[in-house]
Amino acid sequence: MILEILFGTIAVTIFLYIFWKQLREDYISNQIFSTAFYLLIGMSVGALIADNFYAALSFWLIIVGLIIGFWMASVRYRMRFYETTEAAISGLLVILTLYHLYQLIIQRSIYNAVWLGITLVLLMLHSYLRRHYKKFAWYKSGKVGFTGFTVVGLYFLIRALIALFIPHMVSFLSIYDSIISGIIAFTSFLTVYNLARKF
Repeated sequence: MILEILFGTIAVTIFLYIFWKQLREDYISNQIFSTAFYLLIGMSVGALIADNFYAALSFWLIIVGLIIGFWMASVRYRMRFYETTEAAISGLLVILTLYHLYQLIIQRSIYNAVWLGITLVLLMLHSYLRRHYKKFAWYKSGKVGFTGFTVVGLYFLIRALIALFIPHMVSFLSIYDSIISGIIAFTSFLTVYNLARKF
């Protein structure tokens, strides 16, 4: 319990810092932190519903809660979509990595080790892309959103493949998880393609 609280506190603190740091030049602190709390509350509500009603859907209910929280904050505080999404993904990737580290510590499962490895690689890739994506010749627009949507696309592409070939490593949704993840991956890559074409 103490370890769970410790990891949760560290994850939330890092998320808030990253979210604030990336948006501080465009928004006041009240807007940034209020939006961040909407996202965190949305995820928490999703997790709570999953814990009490259908644990197999925990990942997707958290995603739904996150999206609802994002939508509510965007409407209330008029946050720009791509900038806010980019900042949110940066922070959420850290939360996801810490979650898998925590799961590995308490369960010591090979599957948790694999997921931790995947998220660490994506975290390093995210850091690299964030520094260099504007130098890519084919990404002429230089629009914000490239890093976040690329990493999301890769994550859900990996998840789709794992759900297809090793379903018990992802959830109990098997083929449906693969389909949903595949759609999200395709949409993310399509978003990157469309961003590249904007001038």
